Amino acid sequence: LTSTGAGSPPAFEALPASGLYVKTATATISSTVSQVVLSNCFTSSYLKYLVFVNGLRPSNVNEDLYYIPLNSSNQSSAEHAFALKQYTYSNSADNLSSDNVNHVKLWTSTGTGTSKDIHGTLNVFNPLSGGSKHSYTYLFQGFKQSNGAGFLVGGGRTSSTQTYPSFRLEMSGTTMYGGTITVYGITNP
Repeated sequence: LTSTGAGSPPAFEALPASGLYVKTATATISSTVSQVVLSNCFTSSYLKYLVFVNGLRPSNVNEDLYYIPLNSSNQSSAEHAFALKQYTYSNSADNLSSDNVNHVKLWTSTGTGTSKDIHGTLNVFNPLSGGSKHSYTYLFQGFKQSNGAGFLVGGGRTSSTQTYPSFRLEMSGTTMYGGTITVYGITNP
C-alpha cells in the first residue's frame, strides 16, 4: 500500500522489480588470504546495507575478525568506536569496547578447524552520507577457542562524517582460507 495523499484511500502497488535487497558485491575466499577488500560496494543508491559473512575460516586460533571501513583512497581511519558482548555455551560472557580505532571487532578469540567457521550479519548505516556519521550493528556466531560455540552482538559508529565506500575484512594476526562475503543494498522506503 502507498499513500495517495490526505483524505484519499491508499493505492495497491506492485513491489519494485529489484526487491528489497539488491546485491552490490560478493567475494568468495577459496585460498589462503590475509584480507578481503570489497571496493565501492557502498554507493549513493542506498542508505542502508546488509553484509552477510558465511563460512569464514580463520587459519589460526585466538585471532579476532576485523571489519575495517575504507575511504575513497582505500585508507582506514582511527575514528571508530564499538562495543560488543560475546556469549559462549559454557555461560561465559565477554564485554569489549574500544574507541578511536581503525577497525570493528566482529569475532574474538577464534577457533580453527572443521565446523569452527564464523557466520554473521553486519548492518551498515550511512556509509556515504557526508551529513551523518557512519554506524553499524552486528550479530555473529562462531567458535571461540577457549569456550566453544557462541554468539556475539555489537554496534558502533564513527566520530566524524567521513564517507566510506569500501571495507575490508581481515584476521588480527594471520590469514583466513574460506568463506563468502556478500553485500546487499536495502531499497530505501
